[in-house]
Amino acid sequence: MQMLEAFRRFNAKPRNHLYDVTAISETAPPELVVALVGAYRQWMRRRDELPPNVREYRDDLRDWGASPAVNEVRGHLCRALDEALTVRLVMVTVSSANAAKIDAEPGASMRGTATDFEPRPDMLGRVTAFDGNSFTIRFERAAS
Repeated sequence: MQMLEAFRRFNAKPRNHLYDVTAISETAPPELVVALVGAYRQWMRRRDELPPNVREYRDDLRDWGASPAVNEVRGHLCRALDEALTVRLVMVTVSSANAAKIDAEPGASMRGTATDFEPRPDMLGRVTAFDGNSFTIRFERAAS
């Protein structure tokens, strides 16, 4: 699925589809929709210190280099934390070669890589920490 279609599933539209990876939904209440690479630093793997249905994504905007997405992401994370917005996940899948590049070069552009965007309505999250650069989003998988 293409990115814009995946975001539409959550009633959201990135401001610039070429580089933005977050958007605020047009729902009431609003939600933060975020596209995250599942293979990045193996964040989707189960960790012993977390409940089995919980995953945490941790990142630092300083590692994103000169990405034009940084300011938009920073504003969305700040709003999500301040307003306790639910975070909706769009899982980005890339080839294994591109996953290695993303881990080796945080903030590297995914433009030109083979990607698939999958809305994950089963994963509901919250921004649990954000200092203006470093952030953590904790996702909990809904019971099926």
